[in-house]
Amino acid sequence: MSFSSKESEIIEFSYLWTMLVKTFRILVITVAFFISALQAYSFDKVGVLGLHFGPNLNWTSAANTGIVWGQWLPQITTAVDFNWIEPLGDALPYGEDLDPRAAYLRFQAGLELSPFYENVTMGMGITPFPIRPQISFRFQYDHLVYFNTNVEMVMASSAEDKGNQNIAETWDTQYILENIFEKDEASLDFAQSFTFGLDLDYISRTGMMVGFHFNFALIDITTDFEGKSYDYRKNIPVFSRDYLFELNLYGRFPLLNSLSLLYEMDFYKTGISRSRKNINKESLSYGKILAGGEFAWGESKKHRLTLTPGFFARGKSRFYDGNLGQQFIIQIEYHRTFGIFDFFK
Repeated sequence: MSFSSKESEIIEFSYLWTMLVKTFRILVITVAFFISALQAYSFDKVGVLGLHFGPNLNWTSAANTGIVWGQWLPQITTAVDFNWIEPLGDALPYGEDLDPRAAYLRFQAGLELSPFYENVTMGMGITPFPIRPQISFRFQYDHLVYFNTNVEMVMASSAEDKGNQNIAETWDTQYILENIFEKDEASLDFAQSFTFGLDLDYISRTGMMVGFHFNFALIDITTDFEGKSYDYRKNIPVFSRDYLFELNLYGRFPLLNSLSLLYEMDFYKTGISRSRKNINKESLSYGKILAGGEFAWGESKKHRLTLTPGFFARGKSRFYDGNLGQQFIIQIEYHRTFGIFDFFK
């Protein structure tokens, strides 16, 4: 089979890009575990700490992994986000710190990079009432490109494909890593999601934060595997047309000027797919809990580093094929907020 010069250039570029992504993955893993030795990190689930009214720029790098290698696929990302906070009211306090009781519109655009995918994000939200606790409504659109990482997953226990493997055998780090990056020709697959969110958050002037978030996402993935794929952002198998429920509880409690205690509880659940009497995809789910500390420094605490060990469990025992040690995870994150007005001071 012969290729035109243009096709050859595209294949060569895709191969070089895949090799670059592999190198990037090794680099980020090395840096992330070096930083983890500092025993610290920052956490901001609602994403408003350090923001100002008007334009803001944020940089976040995060990584997590199982304490014991096995059923939890490590996640590594670096993201840059732009937020515009528009006050609802007569005053226009651009450049001032975001008031925890303010009513405002929020416009967001971002770029996220991982060894597994690239994601472009656009979204908007509204916090309509100047009260505490705050109620917010959000919409977010994500467009992802998979870097030769689309992988066929078993979606139902009765599946006869994949050599009669069960869900737990493919929902596993070793299986996923053995079936990505190694294709003869590098391929790019695409995914998109539409997320609708409702947030209830209480933020004190001292920096204490507690909140409840609910997200509903519609997922659309391009895949050659009869609709079977994997969502690397949520760490769960998904169908090419799927939906995802997400619940989150979190808290942040300052202890000292630069040190805070944190906790986070998450639950994820996908949809079910049937055709006549057959189940093409079971509803999969898991929950995780993280708790740890945050260290913040710099002017207005714009640098935040967080370390949170935790534990995860899947919704049904037959979805899990590891030992107890593989359920313990650890997460580290660095967050930097840039108030654009700071550059003009």
